[in-house]
Amino acid sequence: MEKNDAHPHVIHNMVSSMHSLAFIHGAFHWVGISRNYIVVSFNISHEVYGEIPLPEQICLMNSVNIGISVMEGILCAYSNVYHQGNRAFKLWVMKDYSLKESWISVFTMVDSDIRIPMRKYRFATNDVLFWCLHLLCGDNAFRTRRGSFTLLARGIAQK
Repeated sequence: MEKNDAHPHVIHNMVSSMHSLAFIHGAFHWVGISRNYIVVSFNISHEVYGEIPLPEQICLMNSVNIGISVMEGILCAYSNVYHQGNRAFKLWVMKDYSLKESWISVFTMVDSDIRIPMRKYRFATNDVLFWCLHLLCGDNAFRTRRGSFTLLARGIAQK
């Protein structure tokens, strides 16, 4: 990981109300775009920025939405990419923090109706619960490989 006091040369920071900052190893992380997509880090205690390259597949594929999160104490990257003519939700984990070569793909789900997916939880079976906009149901949805994940029975209003 490259560290410096100045903000990295990022053309665009991809932080919005839809994305949260991932906090791990004493630093906040988010996605930025310079020559390629990168993870920008900011160590709040030492006021030092850093850059971590994302998996090459994110940079090479037609990624629509890219995000960063922390899962089980490990930095994760997720994206909504076009894969063989369909949209796919892909999740990578970084086994060794800051080593580009340690990104490992752990989950892929192809569904042409998924938009803006965000990883929320990984089950012991390695299935992933994620939030997304889903065109088929026309609403926000929690999904797994098996389909929609309902938190409340239909017809029960939240108060």
